Amino acid sequence: MSIPKENELHYYSGKLDVLNVRTDHNSKSTEQYLAFYDKKTKTILEFSCAYSQAFFGTSDRSCGSSNDFEPYVGKMATIGWYRQYGILGYTNNRLQMVTLKSGDKVIHSYEDTMMEVKRHKTTLKYSIFFTALLSMLTYWMLGKLNQ
Repeated sequence: MSIPKENELHYYSGKLDVLNVRTDHNSKSTEQYLAFYDKKTKTILEFSCAYSQAFFGTSDRSCGSSNDFEPYVGKMATIGWYRQYGILGYTNNRLQMVTLKSGDKVIHSYEDTMMEVKRHKTTLKYSIFFTALLSMLTYWMLGKLNQ
């Protein structure tokens, strides 16, 4: 799954909020999501940053630290987003943030997002390579042991 071009993103403007959600009831760790209250539908729109969802399954979906967004909470902001569809059974029902701007301040740019995606893809390539190499080495070693 690739991220849409910048001119293909959906945009929403409203007051920014941050939600901290526990990963499960027994855990103390939380994931952070960006949120906007939609007055038309009277629902909270939650935005994730799980660009690697398609590559790593249940990877970190947080959008950064609270310090990154704290100065903008309660202020008007515009978020550029897209819906990430499931791949190989992995799904993510939250909308995906690509850009975030408050006033004249660009908090997260399209280029920032593309760099993150590129980093995740590089990590995936190296992980697959080393896993394959380790598998072949293990297969070879087990063959030597059985002789």
